[in-house]
Amino acid sequence: MFPPLTPQYCITEALSQVDTNAFPTLSAMFDDTNNNNTFTDSVRQDFCFACCLHGLIPESSIEGLLGEITYQTLPQEGRYVKEQLVEECMGDPEKIQRLISELDNMDGNVGAVCQALVEMIGRLCHNKETMTLKLLCSQLAKKPLSLDVMLLFDKPIAMLHPLCELLDNWRYEEDQGEYQPVYEEFGSVLLLVLAFVHRYNLSPVDLGIRSPDSFVGKLLSSGQLSKPYEELTDQEKGHLDRWIHGLFDTESGGLADELLSQCPPQDFYLLVPTLFQNIVLAFATGYLDEESLKTGVECELQIDRASKRDINQDSDLVNNFLLPSLVPAIVYMSNVLWTELNQGQEQRAVIRILQLILLTKQGSSEAQTMLSSVVNLIAIPLEYSLRSYQRLDPKSQAIEPLLKAMKDNIRLSRRTGSAANNELEMWCGTAGGGLAASVRHTLQGFVSWSVHPALNIMPTSYTHRQMLAALKMLGAKRLLHVILEEVKVQTENGHESIAHDVATALICAPDVSNMPPPAELALFVDSNHPIVPPQLRISLRVALKFEAEDCKTIQKSDPAMAEIVVRLHRKVEAQLLMPPPAESMLQGDLSLGLDGNAAALGDALAAAQNDGLVADDGNMNLDLGASSGNDMSLGGTADSSGGLDFGTDDGMFGGLGTGGSSADLLEGWDLT
Repeated sequence: MFPPLTPQYCITEALSQVDTNAFPTLSAMFDDTNNNNTFTDSVRQDFCFACCLHGLIPESSIEGLLGEITYQTLPQEGRYVKEQLVEECMGDPEKIQRLISELDNMDGNVGAVCQALVEMIGRLCHNKETMTLKLLCSQLAKKPLSLDVMLLFDKPIAMLHPLCELLDNWRYEEDQGEYQPVYEEFGSVLLLVLAFVHRYNLSPVDLGIRSPDSFVGKLLSSGQLSKPYEELTDQEKGHLDRWIHGLFDTESGGLADELLSQCPPQDFYLLVPTLFQNIVLAFATGYLDEESLKTGVECELQIDRASKRDINQDSDLVNNFLLPSLVPAIVYMSNVLWTELNQGQEQRAVIRILQLILLTKQGSSEAQTMLSSVVNLIAIPLEYSLRSYQRLDPKSQAIEPLLKAMKDNIRLSRRTGSAANNELEMWCGTAGGGLAASVRHTLQGFVSWSVHPALNIMPTSYTHRQMLAALKMLGAKRLLHVILEEVKVQTENGHESIAHDVATALICAPDVSNMPPPAELALFVDSNHPIVPPQLRISLRVALKFEAEDCKTIQKSDPAMAEIVVRLHRKVEAQLLMPPPAESMLQGDLSLGLDGNAAALGDALAAAQNDGLVADDGNMNLDLGASSGNDMSLGGTADSSGGLDFGTDDGMFGGLGTGGSSADLLEGWDLT
């Protein structure tokens, strides 16, 4: 950057626009009358010191930026370097746990920490250092918010593909002495993979899985489904029989090494839903009594039953090798609750098993911590199933204690674009059109908020989950027509520019649930297993393009709508136009060395602008707030200022059309 547009100047201008109610100053933190969020209390200071750590501003300028004295300092260790952290962790595995604890910091070093942890995962998987990997994975799995932080700095495939390859190729050693530690290490690694998958709704493609024989791929696609007994292979029947006796037959020797050695962990996890189907049926039909059920579940939870379980005599209450298997088990039982329409004995058996799992606060602290990590993964689908059962049996007193036990886990369960059931019910219950009417109300709220920027009113309520839900339920074409009709109404009311800005923002907003496979997947291409990319849904942008191409037909019946379609299409394409490479913009010689070709370049840019391919950056305003004296000339006019103003109508469409009549606007389109 060149003066006066320096990083310090930009940061100063940005901080001046920050709401001090949401991000208080240091002095406001000690005001007892404010109910501040402890997470955001120190964000302003943390941000400034992080900028200083990365060399964007000098430390002497921080107090001037904040407008008050600060008592915070730069990290004593200075700025972290990924390579150095990796070498330290390889030499001292205990350093890994300290790094994971630093993921909660906001001092500017978290990026290097995340990249070092990802590098560590890859190295440990390659070297098959499963003991250290178990420590790393178990620590991450119990901190769901740390997964959010890691994905800020790297992609899921970089972290999870090495783990999936390790799980797929995990084999017993020829001289394997003990098998329970293998289950522990395998379960810890798998639990982290499942934590990512369930929290972000990842598919096998997102993990870089390409082989149909992949264990992880099978677990994700059908790991929640039980198999009828007649469809089991002889080997699976043998595994199932031994596990049932190991869990419930007190005279069979329990979960000894003999059982574990005959059933690799991959086979066990794929068999878990079928195992729990048999447990549910046995208890529902009376073949399994209450005491035997408690014994089996306690063994699954590793609660001390040393008098009955040889496995616990050696475990000393800290072995949790079966707990990760509760993920597919509880998902299976959740499906049983809401797929069965009658309140039969099977559902009651499921409720009883869930009570033993969720309401039994026994066992070691490590077991309880891992159990909480498991419940984090399945809390939301289990909540939906329990509430579905509650609606069928309102008099049941067994549901509320289970929901209460999961209360803290539900808020940590999911980070996807999916809407919650109560949100869908509210949107679909909107008077005058249901979900479509709720989308129109959202557009109207944005326009109203932008039309009156000077009024001290709260911003309109909005979540992008509403648009994603409408896109799935209504389809791109119908949702686009809802948006276009509302833009037409607002245009007739004199708010054309703002309505186009709002519609453009909604259409251009990304849909993370409808994106192509990650580019990194090309690195794992196997000629024997070609990648079949998933079929994507039509986006709003593509639907708008189709409408614009059909503007001739639209113009015959509704010229005003044809004009709106073409204007909006050109505006969306201009908004999504990729900028030139950064390297060419940062050259010291601003003449670009074009010499005699400069005139030709100017003609080409002018032609592109006239064709609507290049926006006139002199008029592309990006005002995201009310006008002020320090708006850096980004504000619009009084007619169009507000939260979503991208400039005046003429300025925005200056390079996209003449701004005249419909006939002028549609000039250049094939209407013959």
